[in-house]
Amino acid sequence: MDLLAYIADRCASMRLLLVLTCRPTEMKLSNHPLGPVQLELQSRGLSHEIPLAFLSRSEVEDYLALAFAGHRFDAEFVELICKSTEGNPLFLVAC
Repeated sequence: MDLLAYIADRCASMRLLLVLTCRPTEMKLSNHPLGPVQLELQSRGLSHEIPLAFLSRSEVEDYLALAFAGHRFDAEFVELICKSTEGNPLFLVAC
């Protein structure tokens, strides 16, 4: 977090893109040190959060087709995957 804050202070005028990922729920539950740094950077216009949406049924089907090329899953299987993961990409990959 110190490195992130340092970079933000020194490189605000540079054309620099840092992409960080986190799980907001886990950050809040664990009082993760990124929380205050993120709020500070957002207040200075140096950080923008892009929340990701859950996957639609069509996107789940696309993922299955790409991840398991050559396999044809029936509609019941796709429905089971959609219901059990609720479209969460992390759960889909781990499923």
